[in-house]
Amino acid sequence: MDRREFVAAGICAQVTGVERAAEIRDAIARAVFALPPRLTVSEWADEYRIVSDGNPEPGPWRTARSPYMREIMDAMGDPDIEHIVFMKSARVGATEAVNNFIGWTIDLAPANTMVVHPSGDEAKGWSKEALAPMLTDTPRLRTCVREKPTQRRESGDTMLYKEFTGGFLIVVGSNSASGLRRRNIQNVIGDERDAYTASALGGVGREGDPFELAIKRTENYPTRTIFEASTPTLTPSDDGKTGSPIARMYAKTDQRRYYVPCPHCGHMQVLKWRQMQWVDDDPETVVYVCGDVSKEGELLAGCGESITEEHKVWMVQHGEWRAQYPKRRIRGYHIWAAYSLFTRWPRLVEQWQKAQGNNELLQVFINTVLGETWDEPGEKVSTADLESRAEAYPAEVPAGVGVLTASVDVQADRLELAVKGWGSGQESWLIGHWRLFGDTERLDDVWARLDNMLLRAYQHERGAEMRISATMIDSGYKTDGVYAFVRPRQGRNVFASKGIAERGRPPLQRAQRANKSGVRLFTVGTIAFKDRLFGRLKIQKPGPGFMHFCLPTDSGADAEYYAQFGAERVSTVRQGHRMVKTYVQERERNEAIDLEVLALAALHTLGTGVTDGLERYVVLMADKGEAVKSPAQQIQTPKPRRQTSWVYRGWRE
Repeated sequence: MDRREFVAAGICAQVTGVERAAEIRDAIARAVFALPPRLTVSEWADEYRIVSDGNPEPGPWRTARSPYMREIMDAMGDPDIEHIVFMKSARVGATEAVNNFIGWTIDLAPANTMVVHPSGDEAKGWSKEALAPMLTDTPRLRTCVREKPTQRRESGDTMLYKEFTGGFLIVVGSNSASGLRRRNIQNVIGDERDAYTASALGGVGREGDPFELAIKRTENYPTRTIFEASTPTLTPSDDGKTGSPIARMYAKTDQRRYYVPCPHCGHMQVLKWRQMQWVDDDPETVVYVCGDVSKEGELLAGCGESITEEHKVWMVQHGEWRAQYPKRRIRGYHIWAAYSLFTRWPRLVEQWQKAQGNNELLQVFINTVLGETWDEPGEKVSTADLESRAEAYPAEVPAGVGVLTASVDVQADRLELAVKGWGSGQESWLIGHWRLFGDTERLDDVWARLDNMLLRAYQHERGAEMRISATMIDSGYKTDGVYAFVRPRQGRNVFASKGIAERGRPPLQRAQRANKSGVRLFTVGTIAFKDRLFGRLKIQKPGPGFMHFCLPTDSGADAEYYAQFGAERVSTVRQGHRMVKTYVQERERNEAIDLEVLALAALHTLGTGVTDGLERYVVLMADKGEAVKSPAQQIQTPKPRRQTSWVYRGWRE
């Protein structure tokens, strides 16, 4: 015990006796002498933290199950370490490390703390699903948060605000400008930093990076903790203005990697995906080959022996972090899924195999499994390549289809209609593309022909008849006519939409109430859907996300249809203080792109129960082989909650 602790103990003994001497001594030592707590974050977690049910390993926390997180957690609680950057894959325990730091802060090192999530909904989700169970299930924390209203006439314990002796915890979304500016903060934690750019542009994007705004709240404190973690996204540009924020920040750190020993020769090394090897297509045969290997395949160090997964626990437990640039002030950590004791190597191989030939899935693998950035392939769609992929279907609707949707683009002299079939993994088939010519100002003739097309049955390859489950019509042109057509047909999932080309808009949102025309309008975030569409156009192999096209017959797509996919190019433009990716139209006609965006929107009106479970409807069609109810009759379109709007915010793979 040093002199300051001795003084604190003496004060404690005079005031309370010896019953709570140790606890109060620590509190006085921190408050009066600015001493660090006697337990590190990992020690506190091992001593007190209870992991709630619903997690992979509920019960007492054991840092030994994620040994690489020990140094990261302890760095978060070290007053001499100010800024920590964690670039990672999924499933490595970052969320639980943050939870442990929050519990340690509330219990032993009270401070005003802010946790920033990509959106308000995700902030609420984390508070409800992670924070609240921890406060309830960890006995040490049960009585720490105040339940009674404070003098500021707000509750000290709400979903997004927790008050405790010596500080408070506030949970905000990155798109909440007021939440990021309101209070002075000593600790700020940013979760999934790479998701902030998109979600923040609608709120605080004009004011700069939302996490930087949060960091400014910490400037009044001599000691502070700044922690940011994320799976990376796109490789940063040369000028550093675009691409993954977490990768840009990690490049400025001391760049620590986790080295593990070979069980055969003891050589310390960083695990690399290219040294995972397996026999034929059998993931269960995967091994790791020891050694540092050059790009040409030459073994530079190590023994080159095969390491089976049964050694992984021992290797990870005997590993250590090593900095590439030890003199840099900002701590940076990188780790990926191969180190996780909760994920088997064969599962990683399976994900890799599924991603082959599919850039969309491959990016998911690179970002969320390897924890590395993705180099975006060419931005220009090859329309000739798309046209060459046109197929002769064995029936009007191929066997892989389980759900039909329709999309309609309105022009002065015609309606353009596309009917799409959707299968497992959102693999899609263009069932037909029609141009219905006529005066779209009038509510007869051309609109009546459209109605017949939407009501008709389509013959499935298995023998059943299918009907369209949802239709999305663009109301940006001839708005009154679109509303008049849609209003009496909303009950059969015929919807009107308005596109908004702003990055950060939710992909799909329905108005809370009907407008004066009696239509509850869908707002479509076109950039979010175009990101998905242009990624899928590049997929070359049938499977999840692949787009099939029919031959240019009476219900097919002609050369003009394919040429329209080249009407837009990706461009990076400035919005406020940010450079963001957007789409620039270079050709007058681009109806094919608009129809595909509307088709995706129509599919997502059916809800995640359909979009995530399309294989169920494919099986249904295969099993029946006869007329069945259309999914529109089997599926209830999501209904808005009272006093709220229906919003579809994200994707699921």
